[in-house]
Amino acid sequence: MKKLRIDTVIRMCRRLERLFGDRIQSHLAALGYDDVPAAAVSLLPLLEGDGVRPVSLAAKLKISKQAVQQSLKPLEISKYVETVPDPTDGRGKLVKLTASGEKLLKTMHKVKQSVQDELRDQLGKKTFRKMEESLMEIELVLDPGADQ
Repeated sequence: MKKLRIDTVIRMCRRLERLFGDRIQSHLAALGYDDVPAAAVSLLPLLEGDGVRPVSLAAKLKISKQAVQQSLKPLEISKYVETVPDPTDGRGKLVKLTASGEKLLKTMHKVKQSVQDELRDQLGKKTFRKMEESLMEIELVLDPGADQ
């Protein structure tokens, strides 16, 4: 196996993220969720609980507040999320999952597990485990506080 340049590794990680997202989105569409945009795969899990301020979502995703609003719009139209007043701050807003959004998120978790299981079956358990360990090590190097 040839050694990869670092920009190739970064590019591969981004490509793999897109490929996983596409695979998850394809599985969701097959289950009747054909109105779920690709951004929902990374966005919806952040909305679990009592709701999140859009500015907090932007910070977690490292994108602008406007980009968050654009990502949320199709989810609001499809009634997976709603914007409600923040009970702790009358001026603030929270984005939260609707009942349909919670159902979608549960389905998405199952689909993600299924996609991961498919990959494990194709790579083999030993190779898959080594990949998981390597990814965790890389995360700790790049984000030392990630294990907390």
